[in-house]
Amino acid sequence: VALLVDVVRPDVRVITNVGPAHLDVAGSVAGVARQKAPMFATAQAGDVCVGSTDDAAVAAMVRPAGVRREDVGASSRFRLLSVAPVDDLAVHARWATPEGEVEARLSTPAPHMAQNATFALAVAHVCGVSMAAAVQALERFRPMAGRLRPLRTHDGVRVIDDAFNANPVSMASALRVLGSLPGPRRAVLGDMLALGREEAAHHEALLALAKRVGLEQLIVVGEAFGRAARSSDSVCCVPSPDRAVEALRSELRPGDVVLVKGSHAVGLGAVIAALVPESQR
Repeated sequence: VALLVDVVRPDVRVITNVGPAHLDVAGSVAGVARQKAPMFATAQAGDVCVGSTDDAAVAAMVRPAGVRREDVGASSRFRLLSVAPVDDLAVHARWATPEGEVEARLSTPAPHMAQNATFALAVAHVCGVSMAAAVQALERFRPMAGRLRPLRTHDGVRVIDDAFNANPVSMASALRVLGSLPGPRRAVLGDMLALGREEAAHHEALLALAKRVGLEQLIVVGEAFGRAARSSDSVCCVPSPDRAVEALRSELRPGDVVLVKGSHAVGLGAVIAALVPESQR
């Protein structure tokens, strides 16, 4: 981060949160915070730093004198007031802003994306965009491939394509989204990489969460999840995405909803390609 901000020298800098990612390099969540801190610490007078007041690690980060501060959080000018599902493909959210309350329909099944949108509204505001124009842009938002993108197959199966990457926080969020949706629920989960010494604990915790969510079928791909699930009869452990497709197709029925999520190197994009024709992606 320090190198990137030195190269780019951004005028508007945003830190949404600090969580357990890249632990093989950072060592701990505190180490992640230290790695992210230069985003704010190197800001120049006149720059804008947008951070979360709800995340203690972000709130504690130093912002130099002369830097404009814009916060997002429960006690800030920009805050999420409510979020509720519209259907299994969208949520409706309402926010407080300096221009009054605004609302929008977001094309995502994930309530936590409404919190991310709060940061987008704050950035729009500091860049001189009206909140009316900003919420219109939010309503045009469509998730990118691999980023909690809802899809439908020709035979009525709903697929949540979150195959681009994974860490413990994002995978837990995705599982909770899956648990909130109607219909038989299935998941294909790939190993979360770069977790260092905490790898085993995080994979075990995610399997426990998946059990609490209540799934018709859980398929895991990779050695870390395989080790975590070795004593469980309810988890299908497979060595590759192709084998995951085989296991899934043997059980899949119209009306099912399938979450596909894992670190990019696991290659779960192949599962999406097998389930959803290119014309429907």
